[in-house]
Amino acid sequence: MPEAPKRVRRRNPESRCAFKLEALKREVYALQCTITQLQRRKSSSLSWEDVARALQDDTLRLVGENRELQRTQRAYARFYRVVTACAQLSIDRVPTLTEETWRHAQLLAGDPASRQLGCEWILKQVHFNTTRAMAHIAFPSDGASYVDVHVNIEADLLQIHVTTQQVLAFTLAEVADAYWIAEQSFARMYVGQTLDAATDDVLPHSPPPTVQYIQESLKYGLYDVCYNVLSGRFDEPRRTTLVLRTILQDEMHPTAPSAWLVDTKQWTVADALGPNLTRCRTYYTIQHPMLGQSHTSVPLADFASVFGIPAGHPRDVASALRNRSEANHRRQRTSFQAWVVISHRDATTMADAEAPKKRRMTIKLPIKPSQDPRLDHIKSKRAKALEALRRYTYELTTEVCRLKRGQVAMLPWEDVAIGLKEDMLEKVRENRALKQEMEARRRMCQFLHDCLGRSSPFNTVPSLAEETWRHSQLLSGPSRELGCEWILNQLYHNTERAMAHVQFPDDGRELDCIDVNVVSSGGLIRVEVMSQEYLPYALEHVVEAYGIAAASFTKAYLRKVAGYLDDSKAGVSTDIHYESVLQPHRQHTICYNTLSRFFLAGDRCVLALRTILKDDEHPVPTSTWIMNTKQWVVIDRLGPHLTRCRTFYTIDHPCSEAGGYVSVAEMMRFRGLPICANEAQNLMLLRDRFHEQHRLQRSFFQMHARCVAETLAVRLPASEGLDEWTAMMQAPEAAW
Repeated sequence: MPEAPKRVRRRNPESRCAFKLEALKREVYALQCTITQLQRRKSSSLSWEDVARALQDDTLRLVGENRELQRTQRAYARFYRVVTACAQLSIDRVPTLTEETWRHAQLLAGDPASRQLGCEWILKQVHFNTTRAMAHIAFPSDGASYVDVHVNIEADLLQIHVTTQQVLAFTLAEVADAYWIAEQSFARMYVGQTLDAATDDVLPHSPPPTVQYIQESLKYGLYDVCYNVLSGRFDEPRRTTLVLRTILQDEMHPTAPSAWLVDTKQWTVADALGPNLTRCRTYYTIQHPMLGQSHTSVPLADFASVFGIPAGHPRDVASALRNRSEANHRRQRTSFQAWVVISHRDATTMADAEAPKKRRMTIKLPIKPSQDPRLDHIKSKRAKALEALRRYTYELTTEVCRLKRGQVAMLPWEDVAIGLKEDMLEKVRENRALKQEMEARRRMCQFLHDCLGRSSPFNTVPSLAEETWRHSQLLSGPSRELGCEWILNQLYHNTERAMAHVQFPDDGRELDCIDVNVVSSGGLIRVEVMSQEYLPYALEHVVEAYGIAAASFTKAYLRKVAGYLDDSKAGVSTDIHYESVLQPHRQHTICYNTLSRFFLAGDRCVLALRTILKDDEHPVPTSTWIMNTKQWVVIDRLGPHLTRCRTFYTIDHPCSEAGGYVSVAEMMRFRGLPICANEAQNLMLLRDRFHEQHRLQRSFFQMHARCVAETLAVRLPASEGLDEWTAMMQAPEAAW
C-alpha cells in the first residue's frame, strides 16, 4: 500500500507577518545604533585643562606606585640581610623538602600579611610533595570510580589511608570548582545525612580564593575535636591540585588542653583527559588523635569509646575500631563523590540564572504609512507597516553607506586618553613584574654565591641515591616480587654514580688489576674493592661464565679448586635470583640474604647484587650478624672476541638487630686475632686482615671465572680471528 504524502505544515498568514515585522524592527534598531556611533566620530580639539588633569592623575598614580616599590625594595633588602646572616651560620643539617617539622603544622601570631605568608608556605610545601605522597599508590587505569580504605593500628596508634578515583564528564574548570565547593560544604551536609542540603552560601559568586583557613570544633561524646583546616588550590593548564592539611597549633587561636587534635593531609589531583572529561584522584591520611597543647596520643580505649565500642581485650577493641573506621570512611567518600555532582549542578543552575538576559529595544521606531499608489489596494494595516519598515530600512542602509564613505576623522580625546591609559597601565604592570623578577633573581644569585663561597657548605640534600630502609628490606605478601624489582632497579640505575669515583686503569698493558681499600671511621670498618680484567671471548660467553662463576664461587673457594663447577649450572638469565644463607661460626651466625640480577643493554651487561638486611618472609634471630653488601659487575663488549669486566663492591661494618654495630673486640675474637689494649692497634690488625683476605678472594675469583670461561669455550666451535686480543697483547699502546 503506497504511503500517503505528508501534509506540509503552512504558517498562519498573520503569524508570518508578525515574524517579518519583528525581524524588520530589529534590523532597523541595529542600523540606528550604527548611525549613532558613526555620527559620534567627529574631531574635537583638546583643551589644556583636560590634558593637565589627565597628566596629573597619571603622575600621582605613578608616584604612589614608585613609593610602594621603594618600600618593597627596602623590605626585601632587610630580608636579604637577615637571610645572608643566617646563611653564614654553622648549620649541621638542612631539612629536606619531605621532612616534617613544627613549621609544617604551626601558625604564628602576627599581622595578617605574615600569617598569609605562613599559610602559603605550608600549602606550597604540601603541594610540592604531591608526587612523592601519591607515588606508592596504584590507581586503576580504567575510568571506573574507586574507593580504597586502609587502616593500620600499631603500638595502639591508629593511621588511616584513603584513596579514591572519580571520572566526570565535565571540563577541568567545572570539576575543580565543584570539588572546591564540595570540600567547604561536605562536613555540614554529612552531619545532616542528606544530599539535598543547600549550597548557596558557598557557591562561587566571584572567582574562588586560592587559600582558605577554617577553624571548626566538633563535639564527639564527652570530647571536643578541634579542626583547624588549611586548604589551597593550585591551577595549571591541564591539571588542578587541591591540598589540605590541619594546623596542629595556632598561636592566635589556641586550643583547650583537653581538646583533641588530628593530623590530616589530603591531596586531590584533577587531570583533563579531554575537553569534557576530567579524572580526579584523591589521597588523604589521618593520624592518631592527640591531646591539646601537650601533643600526647589519646589512649585507644578513649578513642574507641567515641564510636560506642565497649571496653574489652585490647586486640578486640583494635579490631572493632579498625572495622568501624574502614566502614565510616568508605561511606564518607562515596557520599562525597555524589556531593561533588550535586555541587556542580547547583553551581551551573546559579550561573544560568545570573546570565544577562536578552536586551530589549528601547528606541521607538518611526513607522510611516506607505504612500506608494501601487499599495492602495492593500487594506491590511500590518502589510502596509511591513512595507513601511522595508522602505525605512533601505533609507537607513543608504545613510550608513554615506557616513562610511566620509573622510577619516580624528579620534576624540576621550578615546585617545582611554587608549593611552590602557597601554600605560599594561606597560607599568609589565615593568613592575620585570623589576620584581629581576630583584628576585639578583637576590637568589647573591644567596647562591654566598652559599658556594662558604668554607663549610651545607650537607647535600638527600637524592634518589640516598640509602633508606626501603633499599634493603623485603616485605612478605603479594608485593614481595614488586619490592625485589624496585630494589634491583634502584641499584642498577645507580651503577654510574657508585663507580664514578673509582679510577680504573686505561692503560692496555695493565690487563688485570685489583685494588682493596679498607677505611675506618668512628670504630666502624668499611671495605671497598675494585677489580678489572680482559677476557678473549664474546660478551655473551663472558656473561654466562661470570654467572656460573658467581654461583659456584663459594664451593670452589672452600675447595681451593679454580674452575670447579657444581650441578646447578645455568645460562644467562635476566630473572631475579634470591638466596638466603645462614653460616654458623663458633658463637655467632652470619646471615647472607642476597638479591641479584643481570641487566642486558646492547653491548653492556650489568650484574647488580646486594644483601637484604631484613626479610619478613625469612626472619632470623636478633643476635644474627648482618653485613650490608653492594656489588656491581659491568661487562662491556670491546670487540667480537674481546670483553672487559669491571667489578666494584662495598661491605659495611657488621651489625645485629639486637646489639647494633658489632664491637671491634668481638670482631677480633671472631677472626681469631689477639686483642690489644690499644683500640687503634686493633683496628690496624683488622684492616690488614681484611685487605689480605679480599685481595686473595678477588684474585681467586678472576682465576675461577677465567677457568670457567675456558671450560665453556671447549663446548663452542673454534672462533676465527682473535685479532683484538692479539693486538692488545702485541701492541698495547696502539690499542688505546
